[in-house]
Amino acid sequence: MKTYIKIEKDNLSTLHEFQFTKDELEYKGKVSLLPNLLEEEKFTVEINKIFNKNWYTYIENDFDMEVFLYIPKSYHREEILSAYLAHISILLMIIESQDSLLAAEFFSRKASILCCFPKATAKVVEPISVEGLFAWLYGRFCDDTLFMNVFYNRTLTKHQEIAAATDTACFFYYAAKNRLGNLKANSPKEMFIRYFQNHKKTVFTIGVVGQRYENWTHSGLDYIDSLFKSQEPQNFIAHKSRIEKARKEFFAGTRAYIQAEPYNIHDENALGLYLNDIESYIADDEGMCLAGYLRKTGAEIIRSSKPKDFRLKAELVRIGNLQEGKTGLVIKVAV
Repeated sequence: MKTYIKIEKDNLSTLHEFQFTKDELEYKGKVSLLPNLLEEEKFTVEINKIFNKNWYTYIENDFDMEVFLYIPKSYHREEILSAYLAHISILLMIIESQDSLLAAEFFSRKASILCCFPKATAKVVEPISVEGLFAWLYGRFCDDTLFMNVFYNRTLTKHQEIAAATDTACFFYYAAKNRLGNLKANSPKEMFIRYFQNHKKTVFTIGVVGQRYENWTHSGLDYIDSLFKSQEPQNFIAHKSRIEKARKEFFAGTRAYIQAEPYNIHDENALGLYLNDIESYIADDEGMCLAGYLRKTGAEIIRSSKPKDFRLKAELVRIGNLQEGKTGLVIKVAV
């Protein structure tokens, strides 16, 4: 028995197939043709009820799409399946956008539903599993005790086994097994160093810490909004729409790069994030400012794996993340 997700945007559509094997659901990947299903089996997903764009000050991909589910009427757990497919469809869209940290964050928010069919979810997550795991562990502050127990094959208590099934780091590590292959490593840090060394380019999204200067803190973002709102509105709806459009264009045009600081007296592996200085940017100047740093261990992994790369390409993809709220900076980096 098969079921499908259809995602449509700008007159283009993508079709994903899932298949039941006994009571387990398998993700079979993208397919080109939809079988002749009855219209009664078609459901529309209300994306805004699952993925709230108000979690973010700015997000590069607005996920302005239509999603349809095709579920066999004979399936006896229709409510569970429809809820699962609705949520996994959002995860599929996130993965398509290559926002690996967002995939991990969304999984963390919705793990109880996404783990109804763990094998299917792991297969969906696999393409960004390594990148998502790295961003989750080293782009934020988190308790990695459970993950470390799993990584070192320590005996888990019954309670820990249950927790590990829906733990974000543990699940992404499980989903990444095939991609990590036979990397022999004595620690997660060593595992990632070897992975980055073995791949010419790895692209991932990651949060930064130590956000500094008024430019890229809450007051700086409020300053941007105040400029957009200062224009006399024709009416509330048009004004709101204009502000949203102007804000998105402003952030989308922001330049970014990661700069190594080998002479940093506090950390020779430091990697600083540089973004356009907001006031200079508004004045049509290309001035840049230090906006934050990659976390210490993540920076060490990147510098150890690519020691000759002193400047890395970066892109501001999101303002707002699960840990820092609506002001957390998220960048896309190519290592």
